[in-house]
Amino acid sequence: CGNACISSPGRDDVRRHPRRHGVVSLALGEDFPAVIPHLPVLDTCWGKLFKARLLRERNLQFNPSLKYGEDTLFSNSFALAAETLAINYDCCLYHYFQNETSCMRTIYARTRLQQLDTRQPGVWRDLGVEDAQLPAAARQVPMLAFMQRRAQTGLLRYGRDQPPQRIYPSVGRELAPALSADGQQLLLFSDRSGVPAVWQGRGDGRGALRLVLGVQPDVRQQAVWDRNGQHALLIGQDQAQRSVLYELSGAGTAVPLPVPVSSQILQAAYTDSANQLLVLERADDRGRLRLFDRDRTPWQELARLDGVSQLRWDRSRGRVLFTRFDRPGLFAWDTASGQTAVVNTHWPTRWRYRSWEVSADGSIWYSQIAAHCRNALRLLNPQPQQRASGQDLRCLDRRLAASFGGFSSAEDGALLMAVAEREGGDIGLMPLFDTAEAQLEYFSKRLIL
Repeated sequence: CGNACISSPGRDDVRRHPRRHGVVSLALGEDFPAVIPHLPVLDTCWGKLFKARLLRERNLQFNPSLKYGEDTLFSNSFALAAETLAINYDCCLYHYFQNETSCMRTIYARTRLQQLDTRQPGVWRDLGVEDAQLPAAARQVPMLAFMQRRAQTGLLRYGRDQPPQRIYPSVGRELAPALSADGQQLLLFSDRSGVPAVWQGRGDGRGALRLVLGVQPDVRQQAVWDRNGQHALLIGQDQAQRSVLYELSGAGTAVPLPVPVSSQILQAAYTDSANQLLVLERADDRGRLRLFDRDRTPWQELARLDGVSQLRWDRSRGRVLFTRFDRPGLFAWDTASGQTAVVNTHWPTRWRYRSWEVSADGSIWYSQIAAHCRNALRLLNPQPQQRASGQDLRCLDRRLAASFGGFSSAEDGALLMAVAEREGGDIGLMPLFDTAEAQLEYFSKRLIL
């Protein structure tokens, strides 16, 4: 488009920023206010040429401990260290698309306030504030304002012709509940212990939850149970932040599986064959779905499908249901023939591609907000009589909206869903003191005033 294009989350449109022209030369150390209008260009490291000499002299490197924002930190550190910058606005800068697999779209990602020292490029410190967003520094005084998210989600169990039942309440965030087919076993992600972790319990909410040790979960994807409820698959991370596929036993023991993929594992699922697993991996910013025979060593690939964003195994028809990143809708894949078919052309949308579930009888439910109902389920494959009688839309709750943590169903028709009990936030204000002299000067001015 010739502009910096940013796709808007939740809508299929694009925001275009005003186009500049010409070549601009900047000197950050001499006239920093003149640089401010150009800061969006420095947000990323893409489309830039960096002098290797300056990188070596200042020892400028990416910070491997950061999961996001590391490119902005690197680019700004280099800009502060450089004598001059040149920006050519007559070339196409860059097109930005929301990548649904990126960590920027991570559900309930932890964020913290960081401060970059402009006098020492690359030196930053943690300000000790979690879940902070939109920091704004004052010009005249060393003060910082920010928003702090105070989200709280809980688990509700919806039975047939029964009122919702709250299970395993806490003051934290519960998400991605996964019920076994018989509804007896439950896996979920929760930060009730202070950090996101995997917890195991009963599907009816009785008894106590048990912490699954040794797994750092990827909270974007639900765990997946096998047909008998004896084992489950879940995605985690090792100490180097590499993705790992674990198989969890009913007793709570997690064993890493030797999946023969070199890229990030996004999702996995069982099939009707005990020796076959479906694995979705990142491949050139697109999801690649692969069917493996894990009885072979190493695992043997049996089939593959590119462009997949999310998958479910439909036990009722022995097929894969999946969504795509590049278009809305739901699709089916026959792994034996390799043929694909369209199930629904409208839903799920590209932005809510995780918010659907296939039940034991083959019904496909999609979570959305409907008129006069903040938590509704739409049947994506209704029969004509169901559509005619209005049975293709089910209102679960008019007041509490479903979270993006997904939902799960059991063979008896029970649903377990993470709902947003509180989605508020606070405005924070804190002083910023670089040195003892700055702190003394600030309080001296306050006393004079």
